Amino acid sequence: MKKPILILFIACIASLLLLQGCKSKELSVADIAKQAKFDENIQNRTYTFVAQSALPMGFPAVNLSPGYTVKVDGDDIDVYLPYYGRAYSAPINTTDGGLKFVRKADEYTMTKKKDKFEITIVTSDKTMGETKLYLTIGKSGYANLNVREVNRQPISFSGIVEIGDE
Repeated sequence: MKKPILILFIACIASLLLLQGCKSKELSVADIAKQAKFDENIQNRTYTFVAQSALPMGFPAVNLSPGYTVKVDGDDIDVYLPYYGRAYSAPINTTDGGLKFVRKADEYTMTKKKDKFEITIVTSDKTMGETKLYLTIGKSGYANLNVREVNRQPISFSGIVEIGDE
């Protein structure tokens, strides 16, 4: 007598868990609209990458305080990031450390894959040379940024992407 009741109880629990799992995967209209707005801002080049941690080559990861960003507004790229790693030439001004510049993008390419955007931004400057930014943005807003410069070791950052009204 107890065995059929136990089997029935386990079947009910399994059914509830299965239904709960199916329900959580459904997207609401608001979620779909928010995702469409996010995708539109990425494609229109109006977003901000907010760095949360730095991953320098050959060093441990560094958690960052708020305020380190890469702002993209059309062709204007505003970069304010720290730098950890080996530099092959030092800046003349000691306050010019880190990755700090505002430039126009010489090249901007974007590829949208199933669940992510892959963006390459190339800028150049007479004093610092060419800087390449490789940004991968997931549909949830989490992103990875790889920075390559001529006179420094590469560095990576992980963080989130924000759009205008978040």
